[in-house]
Amino acid sequence: AYDILLSILTKGEDMTVNIELISQTELADESFYSSTIEGAFSTRKVAKELATDKRVPSSKSEKMIYNNHMALKYGLEDKENQITEDLMLKIFELISKDTLDEETQINKYRVEDVVVRDKRGEIIMKVLM
Repeated sequence: AYDILLSILTKGEDMTVNIELISQTELADESFYSSTIEGAFSTRKVAKELATDKRVPSSKSEKMIYNNHMALKYGLEDKENQITEDLMLKIFELISKDTLDEETQINKYRVEDVVVRDKRGEIIMKVLM
């Protein structure tokens, strides 16, 4: 999500983020759409309420949207720092907080193969680790 937002908010070859151009609504929308791609289901209205602290996440989907929002804010606030392994692990921690089946997955690299299946259960992509 951060790389998408960064590409949208940069001008030309200058990779300086125009923080003034980012509104609460745009952050909420980005959080909503990114989470929806990952399987969350909710509404843009709920995403905006989560982004403005008018609502506490009450489901895994809402937690995904909220976490995405917090990670985007963190990335934008910390935009002057170089992208490092520690920064990436922190963003992953923010995004995945209270949404993983096993919390032991936080701050670790995936070591198992990833398999994507279609609705019939057939493998359409496999990534070997």
